[in-house]
Amino acid sequence: MKYPSNTNNSMLMKVTSLYNVAFKKINPHMKYKILFSFATLAFILSESASAQVLYFNGLGRAIVTNDAISGNINDNDTKTARKSTNGYTVFDLGVNVQPSEYLRAAATLRAKNAFGGFYGDGSVITFRQIKLDGIISKKVKYEIGDIDLSLSPYTLFNSFDGYYDHEADIFAQRRKIVYYENFNNGNKWRVQGANINASLVFDKGIEKIGIQGFATRIARANYFNNIVPDRLQYGGRVDVMQSKNLIAGVNYIELTDLTGTSPAPAVVLNNRVLTGDFKFNFELSNILFSLYGEGGGSNYSYTGDSTRTKQDYFYDAGVSASYKPYKLKVYANYRNVGADFNSPGAQTRRIFDQGATTLFPTYTMNSGANTFARAANLLDRASDEGTLRNTTIMDTLVQYNPMYNNITPYGLATPNRQGVTIGASIGDEEKVFKADVALNLLSEIREEVGNGSRNYQGLKGGFKFNLHKLLNLEKVITINGGVNFEHTSRTGTQNTIDLTSNTIDGGFVVEVFKSLDVLGGVKFFNATGNEFYSKRDAFNVINTATVTAWNFNYNQSVIAGGLRLRHSKNAFTTLQYNMVNINDKQNATKYAVSQLFINYTLIF
Repeated sequence: MKYPSNTNNSMLMKVTSLYNVAFKKINPHMKYKILFSFATLAFILSESASAQVLYFNGLGRAIVTNDAISGNINDNDTKTARKSTNGYTVFDLGVNVQPSEYLRAAATLRAKNAFGGFYGDGSVITFRQIKLDGIISKKVKYEIGDIDLSLSPYTLFNSFDGYYDHEADIFAQRRKIVYYENFNNGNKWRVQGANINASLVFDKGIEKIGIQGFATRIARANYFNNIVPDRLQYGGRVDVMQSKNLIAGVNYIELTDLTGTSPAPAVVLNNRVLTGDFKFNFELSNILFSLYGEGGGSNYSYTGDSTRTKQDYFYDAGVSASYKPYKLKVYANYRNVGADFNSPGAQTRRIFDQGATTLFPTYTMNSGANTFARAANLLDRASDEGTLRNTTIMDTLVQYNPMYNNITPYGLATPNRQGVTIGASIGDEEKVFKADVALNLLSEIREEVGNGSRNYQGLKGGFKFNLHKLLNLEKVITINGGVNFEHTSRTGTQNTIDLTSNTIDGGFVVEVFKSLDVLGGVKFFNATGNEFYSKRDAFNVINTATVTAWNFNYNQSVIAGGLRLRHSKNAFTTLQYNMVNINDKQNATKYAVSQLFINYTLIF
């Protein structure tokens, strides 16, 4: 949309007028930050007066929760709160200025006010994103600033922290809020830097060649060090499309410390990963066959310390067949990921299991004799926006809770894994029915601290059934369910392992009146058995002195129900009630959390 210059000046005057009224009531400690933010925004708006295109986008959200905790963790406890009320209002305003079809400047200003804050008390004014992007000579696209990047699952890839494909919509909408707040845009990482893309199109022989290159700075603090060096990450991809039937590419990524900024100047990290991937398709009688794979290696080293150098490789190849009329697909693949394969951009977890929960983070038992950190439950993992989340690419494999995901805790690039994955899917979730299932049969390549190799079996799958489409009803009725089973074993040694965990998801959405939905969902989880965990040091080496035995006899359930009023396609209000029950028999801990959750969201 185009705006004449006088419209932009009028808009700027209105923004300034509103600011002057509000500024008088803001607490003094917030004035300078707000002044800077509004001045920057005013500059963008004023500069846009001569721009060809000015448009806005953004999000507004208000959240309120009322929470209560009960159970034996509160026995004789006079210090820990039993109830709390929390929430916030957030407004993200994206200003996009496009002076020509080859250049755009974008900035997103965030205003956030914690529940209970008045006239700026507890308010935060920040820039959520600043980015420039454009096109050079109609061929090269570029981005500079806060950008989202991904390459392949073994080089740069933000993996999901669990299996949530078929969870209830009432939980999925909570998870979407968390992903938005932590910049989890699909499998991309939010980084600061520059990225370029170019395509070369050919008349014959090959269709096109794609070229990508990027350079970024990993700016956020490391969880393990108070002082970290300037850490750079750069790389790119070259892919060749011979035709729609044959595509091949090469990926490269390097993470390195900037010389002179390391806490130990003589010891500078450098990690390189080089991979190649391909996909070959051919069709026969409505069946599309595909052969695909990726392979490569990594080199991990420290300048000034040759004893820390590690090299390893991986390969992952598979075959699939798709029958188009029924949208039926079956596949099988084999992968071997070396024990020393190191790829921070693909192995960093988006969830930090050792982080403190925002809701009731600690509890005190036995009249204050012991204070414990409350471990995150399934509702925390779906809704906690705080320190349970990791938005920084890290150079070490961080500790995780094995009962939630012990097979591939670091995604497909999890090191020291080999084995087969077999799966199938049918249908389309936008049609009447969709279902899928996958079986993992994996094992360790190398023994961990000389105790024998683990074996892993995993089965996951689920369905979505759009009953309203089957019955040709206007009002929505959907049912979905899923299951995730994992078993880890190690036999024939003095440190035997036998750990089993199960997750069951179920849910429904029923539109009772136009745009008014009744939502429901359940999660049941249990884990029994034992595991051993060995922490890694700052050089990503397993410390054999830290081997710890973990025993599990754990049950958990989450039951949720509520209403959702859809005001428009991009605006809705939800009211839901969640009940969480935890029974940790191993640690004699039993408690329940209840939560009333109200959410209004507007996207524009």
